[in-house]
Amino acid sequence: APKFLEKPEPTEVEKGQPATFKCKVQGNPRPYVTWFKQTRIIKSTTEFEIYYDEDNVSTLVINEVFPEDAGTYTVVAKNPAGFASCSADLTVQEFISEQTISRRTVSRSSSLLDILIEGVPPVFSAPLRPHLRVDEGSTLTLVIKVTGTPEPEVTLKLNDKPLNEKDDKRFSVVKTQEDHNFINVTFVLKDVKPSDEGTYDVTAENCEGSVTSQIDVEVIEKPKEQQEPPKFTQTFSDTVVTEEETVRLIVKYTGKPPPSIVWYRDDKPIPKDSTKIITREDESTSTLEIPRSEVADTANYTCTASNPAGKVTHTAKVTVQEPNLEFVEKLQDVEVKENHVAMFVTKTNRPVDHVTWCKDGEPIKLDEPNDKYQAISEGSYQKLVIKNSSIKDEGEYTCVLGDQETSADLVVIELPPEITTFMTDQTVAKDDTAQFFIELTKGDALVRWFKDGKELQFSDRVRLKIDGKRQVLIIKNSVRQDAGRYTCKVGDQSCSARLTVEPPSVEFTARLPEKTTVPQDTDAIFEVALSRADVDVVWMKNGKPIPMDQRFKFVKEEKVRRLVVPCVDKEDTAEYTCVAGNVKTSTILHVEDADAEFTLRLHDVIVRESDTVTLLVEVSRETLEVRWMKDGDTIHPSEKVLVTTEGKSRKLIIRESSIDDQGVYSCVLKDKKCSSSVVVHAPPKITTSKENFSTRKGTTLKLPIPYTGIPQPTATWKLNGQPLEPVKNKIIQEISPQEATLTIKDLQPADTGTVTLTLKNSCGECSKPFTVTCIEKPSAPGMPEPSDISSTGSLTLSWKPPKSDGGSKITNYILEYHDRNTLRWTLYSDTVQDTFTKVEGLSPDEEYMFRVTAENEAGKGDPSPGTKYIRIQPKAGEPPVVLEHLTDKVVGVKKPAELTCRISGNPTPTVKWLKNGKDLVMISNFSAEFKDQKAVLRIKEASTKSGGKYTCKATNPHGSTETTCTLSVQDPPRAEFDEKLRNVRINKQDEFKVPCTIHGYPKPTVTWSRDGIPLQSTKHTLITEKDDTSTITIHSAEGPDSGIYTLELKNPAGSISYDFKLRVLDKPGPPQEPIQFLETAADHITLSWQPPLDDGGSPLTKYIIEQQKSHGAEISNQVLSSCPRSNTAAWGLVLASASAVMPSKQCRRVVQLKQTLCCFMHQARGTTQIVRRQNWTNARTTEVVNARD
Repeated sequence: APKFLEKPEPTEVEKGQPATFKCKVQGNPRPYVTWFKQTRIIKSTTEFEIYYDEDNVSTLVINEVFPEDAGTYTVVAKNPAGFASCSADLTVQEFISEQTISRRTVSRSSSLLDILIEGVPPVFSAPLRPHLRVDEGSTLTLVIKVTGTPEPEVTLKLNDKPLNEKDDKRFSVVKTQEDHNFINVTFVLKDVKPSDEGTYDVTAENCEGSVTSQIDVEVIEKPKEQQEPPKFTQTFSDTVVTEEETVRLIVKYTGKPPPSIVWYRDDKPIPKDSTKIITREDESTSTLEIPRSEVADTANYTCTASNPAGKVTHTAKVTVQEPNLEFVEKLQDVEVKENHVAMFVTKTNRPVDHVTWCKDGEPIKLDEPNDKYQAISEGSYQKLVIKNSSIKDEGEYTCVLGDQETSADLVVIELPPEITTFMTDQTVAKDDTAQFFIELTKGDALVRWFKDGKELQFSDRVRLKIDGKRQVLIIKNSVRQDAGRYTCKVGDQSCSARLTVEPPSVEFTARLPEKTTVPQDTDAIFEVALSRADVDVVWMKNGKPIPMDQRFKFVKEEKVRRLVVPCVDKEDTAEYTCVAGNVKTSTILHVEDADAEFTLRLHDVIVRESDTVTLLVEVSRETLEVRWMKDGDTIHPSEKVLVTTEGKSRKLIIRESSIDDQGVYSCVLKDKKCSSSVVVHAPPKITTSKENFSTRKGTTLKLPIPYTGIPQPTATWKLNGQPLEPVKNKIIQEISPQEATLTIKDLQPADTGTVTLTLKNSCGECSKPFTVTCIEKPSAPGMPEPSDISSTGSLTLSWKPPKSDGGSKITNYILEYHDRNTLRWTLYSDTVQDTFTKVEGLSPDEEYMFRVTAENEAGKGDPSPGTKYIRIQPKAGEPPVVLEHLTDKVVGVKKPAELTCRISGNPTPTVKWLKNGKDLVMISNFSAEFKDQKAVLRIKEASTKSGGKYTCKATNPHGSTETTCTLSVQDPPRAEFDEKLRNVRINKQDEFKVPCTIHGYPKPTVTWSRDGIPLQSTKHTLITEKDDTSTITIHSAEGPDSGIYTLELKNPAGSISYDFKLRVLDKPGPPQEPIQFLETAADHITLSWQPPLDDGGSPLTKYIIEQQKSHGAEISNQVLSSCPRSNTAAWGLVLASASAVMPSKQCRRVVQLKQTLCCFMHQARGTTQIVRRQNWTNARTTEVVNARD
């Protein structure tokens, strides 16, 4: 068990003096020692130092005694065998009441009982020496002995920065157990550097407490060797080599210490382990070598030598050229039989990708599809293949490679011509035509014809027809003397056939003419007459029997036979033959072009936007094709534009018409054309995205606002909500079909604010506000603040930007100065772009005053206050100064943001960031950096919570400064909805509902309008907003509800609008006056009328014309006529036997009448109105014109 050999003695000391208690203990194993005051444990601190050395002597040192330190001090020794304790009193002279504040916080957590049951706080056996000097490059070793239960963890810090083995390979820690209680901890730092100088703190810590000991280490630097910057004593120059040769670049250099060498290829470092480019170093020589160079090795090569004293570089270009190309095996002459394959072969000294082949000096076109020639490249071999050789292929063939070429001749051995198709026996009737066909291998072969061994003599009746390789012997009007054997001879080859001439079994008493010509779309009639009535005939077209089908009509009348081809067209052109027994007769049918005419032409059309436009023409024949054009360009069918053909009608249908669809439309029929204008009426819409206009005070401001809309709208202008009327020589308002313009002359601040333009036409209206500002000179900047004053005559000035930029961006700052001896300001620079600048060229030890002026589009503003006189003399230290302030920023949601400012100070200040006045916690979404006077705060991904005021605060021992900006997080507005709702057609009394989900930050304001007029929620038109949705609902739609509904969203990030077109379908309105009588005759009249103003939201399908007769007191109605339903949305010219046409300005109908007095009326939706009466002879009649959809 532990035993005290020496016990602590009572001690009396004066206030403020140190006090020491010592004891020596014995025990096995070596006991732990703990000191107490009264019953509270004392932990080793800078005020209470506890040591326990190798001789088992424990010492308690109180460095400065206070009155409250008086009392009983107990030391406890403990090991596994037991414990022992002893005590001594400390008396402090001039004792002060325990109410005096001193070391109340020292060791109040444990009691004597605790230490006997639990652990012991760490204790050093002896403190580290206060100061240590080591040589640069030597090893620093610190050894400390510590005891404690549980075993304490020992760490080492240099200037408050922890040292560990991972960060510094020179550093190591060794722990050894000396005995049961003490641990030896050895810290080793090898190769000491001047940066290792400072205060080292050794801390031992366990759960019972901690203890620290310090040592100041001074590093004695080695005397520095004299340094010399690198220098090249030998360099390399531009080099040109041939491919496969070795490139070798050598440099020699000097420098102290020896410089490190780095090679670069086109500014990119060459790895030292590269196998392609080899670098070697030998003493003061470095070599770069490229064995077996390639063209790709051509580059700029740079060698860099650097050491602490400097750096030097050298660059030169290496060019690797391809070796000269040449033919190592030249072309050889080739001889080949006709129709066989010929091949020319040559070889180059290395593979090539392309050569040029020529025949008789002319390049052979090998890029195009070619059945004759084929070029083949196989490495170094180049081949030209000539297929199906003929006499025409003979000539000189050349292979060209750069300026090298090789040639050879091709000789083709001609083969004799041969007969490939032989004659066959022919039997013809007397007076018919006999033909013998042969085909040869060569079209230019000499052919001789014989009859019964005698050479034929050709005439008009017996002739030879040659068509390429095909020859035909033709014998017209055969007679019995023509019968016999016919032979043709080609070289040594011949062929024969027999001609038999028979008496006709029947004779044609009327034959077909040699040529028959008929107009297109008419019937072609072929007629023959036979000598007998009981003979059947076969009709043929181009030698093939004509089938018995509905297209052709076959007529048999006694001895007459007819073939009727109805409504012929160009495809019917052919040779038609009639065969009767062994005789035949033929004719060639030629179909002439028939006249193509428009029987119904186009008329001008006016429609509302989103309506369907239908253009209709009728042509003279159903088979005629037309071509549609718009403004001279051909129209191609699409989902929007349809082209239809029905009988003689041709339609062009344009769905969902827009302003872009208006123009001049033409229908082209061969060489004829008819045209009409299509005008699309649409509500006005302002198309510019520009919202701000400004100019200098006293000048003229012009607001050109482009728009779309037909007819041309009226324009109304307001300034700050008040009507803005034209004023002579001050305010001018103009409007053209594409642009509304407001001009304000002599602009003054009273003329600025919000200018609102409202455009209105018969289809709707729209409004848009614009901001007008008057540009004035900027206010004065802040007073410049100096920093970085240098003894060489320079300093840096910074200032705050003007509070007002005058409505225009600051273009530059003007910096002026003067010294104490000169009161006139001198211009230093008028091109400063930032709010800071470095001023150079000043005289050291002189005093200067500075001021700065801001300039914008309007000119120079007032100057800033002048600085105090600044002496150009460096200071020992300078407080931080903001050179470039933070600026307000706007960032989108989930977008990165970066806040930047520039701050100087000596010494370099520490920087911290604040948000809304509180320290900014650097979570993973934030990162901050301060380097080279530039402070940057980065936000990886902004959220709605990222907005606020951000402050950058810089501090050093001489003061502090800060700069603040506002970061706004915004997300442009947008809406989500069903795209099908963009264009809706519903029946009357159906529900119209458009729900939209709204996105954007800050939350957008929502406005609904119809045809440009803002809407308020009513019982009929209900507008509801809930959470992030906005819905417009019309439960029972009526005709007037038709229009364009616009959803407009706005927030500080922008604005956007969406159009929803609604058409409520209903019956059309009445046709419009005037009803006109264009023609009056004995049995008919022609009348016309205007279309209804309201088509009920759907294109008109027909008009109904009714007649009302009056017989005394009796009145009866009779429907005279109606336009066919197949003619949609028609208003145009209508004839008695024609259909309605569309579109046109008027509708006309010829009505057959036998009465002599007419009265015309309109009828729509079941009502009848008398429009006009016309007296005409005796009878009394009323006509009713009805429009239906």
